[in-house]
Amino acid sequence: MKQVDTANIEQQGVVSIWVGSFPSAEAFEDYLREQYEADGAPISRFAGETGLDWYDHDLLEAQRYEAPLAVSAAVGPLSFSASYINAASQAAQQLGMGPINTVVLLIDCAYASDQAVPTDRSPLKFLGAFPYDESSAPAEGGDAPLYAR
Repeated sequence: MKQVDTANIEQQGVVSIWVGSFPSAEAFEDYLREQYEADGAPISRFAGETGLDWYDHDLLEAQRYEAPLAVSAAVGPLSFSASYINAASQAAQQLGMGPINTVVLLIDCAYASDQAVPTDRSPLKFLGAFPYDESSAPAEGGDAPLYAR
């Protein structure tokens, strides 16, 4: 797996989104569980599969739903989503994505699709990086951002 230069992807006002499906809450938690080892191993399976050797876990937002949903419904309750939900939904359509049960996003991260090195076994696929407006509320399921500076 190639490493992504994390210094070059930090960008305020951009959210990077990965979507997919996990068979259980436990599998999802294991995938995101952070471990700090001195040997330089990725901090989580998510980090390893995305090539991110580091990310600010305070800017990571993740949600797993029990039932599969359209990307727009899964993204709707997340921070600032009113400002990027249409672009994310359009990207999902262009990529031919069906229902998913998991969304992971990194706020203030401009990850690019050419940085992604997907594997057939990866439960998440990179959807895209989208501008967001921090004054935007979630599009659905709430009236205030889950994340705030």
